[in-house]
Amino acid sequence: MFKEFKPAPAPKLSREEIGAIFQKADFHTAPQECRKAGYKIAEFQNDIEIGARKAMLSRRVGELLGFLFKNKIKIQYEISVLLKADFETGDYHGFLKNVHRFEVYNGLENEIDQAISQLLSKGQNTDAESWRRKIEEIHKKNR
Repeated sequence: MFKEFKPAPAPKLSREEIGAIFQKADFHTAPQECRKAGYKIAEFQNDIEIGARKAMLSRRVGELLGFLFKNKIKIQYEISVLLKADFETGDYHGFLKNVHRFEVYNGLENEIDQAISQLLSKGQNTDAESWRRKIEEIHKKNR
């Protein structure tokens, strides 16, 4: 005679509430709520762009890039500009991962070399060499 306890389903958020989450640059929660409510992410383009600006100003570019890659969204910033901003945050692994994801090499040669050099200087030789090989493949494709 066990009683089964199930949590009540969370109420679906309105379009305005989901838009506000995107505007806060919460690119993790907003897409989840969007799907639960049955909206398409592309319907929130203006809200996403407001959130993208906020993410840029708060130096959370890696999170923004992950969202853009996963959802194939275009925003007001070029990917190369976002990648340079990502490099400036000092998250070299994240920067190199995003360079690899978006397959961008041209225009970022110096930043890529500096990021790999930073990893080498911190004794992360295996990671640095791995990124060097992966990015060299991208460079060969883009020639």
